[in-house]
Amino acid sequence: MKKNTSNNFDFLNLPVKQEFSGGQIQAKGLVDGIRKNAIEILNSLCYVELLERKWESALKSVEKILDLDAENETAKENKVYLDKQIAFHKSMLEEEILFKARVLTKNGSYIQALEILEQMLSENPEHKEAKALYDKVVEFANVDETVRHNVEELQVKDFKQTQSMTTMEESVKSAKKTIPPEELYQEIHLIIDNGQDKEAISKLENLLKQHPNFALAHNDLGVLYFDIDKSKSLAHYEKAVIIEPNNITFQKNLADFYFIEQKRFQDALEIYNNILKINPKDIETLASIGKVCEIFGNYDDAKVFYNNILAIEPWNFKAREMLDNLDSKKTQNFDLRSPEEIYNNAKTMIESGNEQDAIKELITLTTNHPYFAVAHNDLGVLYYNAGNKNKAIEHYETAVRLETGNTTFKKNLADFYLIESHKIEESLKIYVEILDQNPKDLEVLFSIAFISELFDRLDDAKVFYNIILDIEPWNTNARLKIDELENKTFAF
Repeated sequence: MKKNTSNNFDFLNLPVKQEFSGGQIQAKGLVDGIRKNAIEILNSLCYVELLERKWESALKSVEKILDLDAENETAKENKVYLDKQIAFHKSMLEEEILFKARVLTKNGSYIQALEILEQMLSENPEHKEAKALYDKVVEFANVDETVRHNVEELQVKDFKQTQSMTTMEESVKSAKKTIPPEELYQEIHLIIDNGQDKEAISKLENLLKQHPNFALAHNDLGVLYFDIDKSKSLAHYEKAVIIEPNNITFQKNLADFYFIEQKRFQDALEIYNNILKINPKDIETLASIGKVCEIFGNYDDAKVFYNNILAIEPWNFKAREMLDNLDSKKTQNFDLRSPEEIYNNAKTMIESGNEQDAIKELITLTTNHPYFAVAHNDLGVLYYNAGNKNKAIEHYETAVRLETGNTTFKKNLADFYLIESHKIEESLKIYVEILDQNPKDLEVLFSIAFISELFDRLDDAKVFYNIILDIEPWNTNARLKIDELENKTFAF
């Protein structure tokens, strides 16, 4: 459930504008933060464009960074790299055209050869090799068979020489010996056993530079980063599972991270079920699925999994204890409907306009199932609509805490921080997190542009509106906002 706000409202006319418009000293750090975040967002967009091999678009993003910060060393280095990439790919394309023209010439297809060379020369009139080949093809069209044959032999010789050099380069590369990752890992494993985590991390990172698809290294980095950097830990756990999807240890580590750290119960449950397909008697996984069933209020299903544990290990006291806890819940005043039943009933009430009863139903749901994140988000929206802003923010924050990766929940919270709480820095931080996941999120780009306007950073605002136009050239709202900003600038 997305809060009913729109990017078309004018942040500049909100009370927050009056509160902050005179606080230039107070706002300086935030203004610098906006500019810094603009650079970070452009960097993220540039990264996506590089992955999509859109070199020219990536170069535009880098040039916009340099417009904001002419001394940005990273952007300077990236510009040099992109200039080289663009030049390289252009030269490769030209080489491909020249090669094609030579083949066409060899086959006597002079007209086709001349056509593609004319196109190439129209874009690069000073290309010496293309001009020379063009003159040769014209000459070939008028000379006798003997001359043409001799020139063809020369071209074949050049082609064979190129092939020979390529083969030699490949042989040199293959001759370089690479140490197997398993051999490198044996030494690192001893370092891990000795508790030298920092050194182990460094060596595992170096190992992955040579062998980026060595799944065991990714898994171990996930473990080592767990207490240092949760985002890196998750990234390596996920990479390990992508490389070796049937490795039970890797799957357990990732599923446990989803379950315990991120409360992504559905994602965790999917992985746990995959593990049981490989090993139906995995005790840890049976217990985890039982716990997930409890969280979702599926007590009968939870009992099935706990009983399965006892069937495999009759002496398992933990499973017996979990069964006893389930029985005690049933004797207490619990609503035994599944959370999905309660939630669907609340949705029906919302759709019929009965928001007060929907609030009561969702309170029942969150009381019995406190980890049901979407219920907290919807309570936030309903309380906001009812004017109870304290309750609204409480549930918005709970929803995000339970599902940190849910974009809708984060947008609702960021919008509340921005409009109601005037917590500009907090809202900006969340918006940037969303853009890290999706640099092309138009709603968030609009929001950050509005924040820039809020502090009269018109040039920064234009940067964000131009990013929107790079993504959607037809976006009339962004075009209109740029026109408005141009008029404001002109007025000054």
